[in-house]
Amino acid sequence: MIRLEHVGFTYPSRKEATLSNINIGIGQGERVLIAGRTGCGKSTLLKIINGLIPGASQGQFTGNVWLDGVNTREARPDEIGLVVGTLYQSPDDQIFATTVWDEVAFALENRGIAAELVRERVATVLAQVGLSGYEKRSVHALSGGQRQRLALAAVLATKPSVLVLDEPISQLNPAGAASLLQLLLNLNETEQMTLIVVEHRVHELYRFFPRLIYLEGGAVVYDGAIEQAWQTFERPLAGLREPETVRICRKLRVLPPEADCNRAAGRIVRSYPRFDGRAQAKAANFFAGGAKPVVVAECLSYAYEGQARPVLRELSFCVNEREIVAVMGQNGAGKSTLLSLLAGLVRPQGGSIRYAPDSGGQGGVGLLRQDTDLMLLHPTVGEEVGLRSDDVLPEASQRLLAWLDLAKLRHDFPLALSRGQRLRVALAALLANRPRVLLLDEPTTGQDYESLEDIRRILRAYRYKGGTVLFCTHDVELAAELADRVVLLKDGQVAAQGAARELLTEEKWLQAGGLIPTPLAALCRLLHLPPRTGQREVCRLVSKTALGGG
Repeated sequence: MIRLEHVGFTYPSRKEATLSNINIGIGQGERVLIAGRTGCGKSTLLKIINGLIPGASQGQFTGNVWLDGVNTREARPDEIGLVVGTLYQSPDDQIFATTVWDEVAFALENRGIAAELVRERVATVLAQVGLSGYEKRSVHALSGGQRQRLALAAVLATKPSVLVLDEPISQLNPAGAASLLQLLLNLNETEQMTLIVVEHRVHELYRFFPRLIYLEGGAVVYDGAIEQAWQTFERPLAGLREPETVRICRKLRVLPPEADCNRAAGRIVRSYPRFDGRAQAKAANFFAGGAKPVVVAECLSYAYEGQARPVLRELSFCVNEREIVAVMGQNGAGKSTLLSLLAGLVRPQGGSIRYAPDSGGQGGVGLLRQDTDLMLLHPTVGEEVGLRSDDVLPEASQRLLAWLDLAKLRHDFPLALSRGQRLRVALAALLANRPRVLLLDEPTTGQDYESLEDIRRILRAYRYKGGTVLFCTHDVELAAELADRVVLLKDGQVAAQGAARELLTEEKWLQAGGLIPTPLAALCRLLHLPPRTGQREVCRLVSKTALGGG
């Protein structure tokens, strides 16, 4: 179906090629996952497959791409579009209509399809992506995850033979991501649709995609069965977020590592025969929040114009000094709206927000928006984080760029970077201003594993120095390891709040928030450890038996 022969591409502003000598063949009906570090060329590869490169690019393109037997150099964009449908990283890059119905219907109407068939097809795809009943809703009133599903619906309406998706689950809660993946699997099985997905969340997708193509430095380093990827390499591939069970096996030197919980537990028990989970003390609770409230929200209510039902209803909670709090819940639960209220971008229509006298009030708050492109205002990365006219960066800004792996990009144009890099630039710019309270809306979207670890380390250091963090996330694993406390939203209200590891192991609260238990919970059960035990504690409790402890 798709064949790339000696393909390479260099952007006009770059001296080094983003991709070089790529040779890949993908058959009809295959499901392929493309992964690698941020900036390794994954998104560029998708643009080559869907014809945007070289069609709409001024860079240097080499090689040939064959799509269903046709060389894309010789095909018009509309001809390629009949075969390949694309869902981009940011849904706002491809949504242009004002209502949900108009967005999905446009491509069909543009092809002159009868109105009755258009109505039937729009209803079908909106039901497939879970947006039935939203036909008249303004696209601006949708959450980030809902806009992503809308963009997918518009693509599916045209019934492409190949579907390429750039981080399709990055803004979806786990239950929503599972629903989307099931939809893609159904399309693959019933219509033999070829699926090509770029995604950092390999630990969630490995069960759905038999084949992995891993890029490093613009070249293909691995192309094969995904289950063999972590067994083939002694160390984790850079940027590849492996399943929790694989990471635990590596740390315990249980090789080859296993993704399956049952097999991983069996290997661990055989490697550590003296280990007895029943005899181990419960893992420590690393809750580090202070008792001094920094932000107090009381009975907050807010409704968008034209919507009868409020997004937030009588919502109350507080954030304590030096605390890291995760706000979680389904798409559309009100998480982003809550951050906008706390940052002062909009005013509550009911209730109040109070800040501690020494917190700096709203002036001491830094907000990282979900769409970080709106926050990047300068021509270079260095200027975003405080570069002076004499080309000298303050020492604190130099450290930030180094910590976030941005030092080599200080002279680059921020909007020309990958999505994950742009997010880290915006975070560095926020931290350079030293706010007392950080509000982060999906701060790990588009981040590879190493970058995710960098962000975790910086937020812990920020908390250690007296800062307070409130962040929205769908990442249960991240919240369990990083957050002190979780505030779970449902239908605009606080459904539950409590210590992260306690709340995130309670099935009823996970279901309420559209969340799914991590594999660690199942592994702990098999090893007879408390379900609230974190990765580090599992490794410590198991490995200390080899030293005569436990």
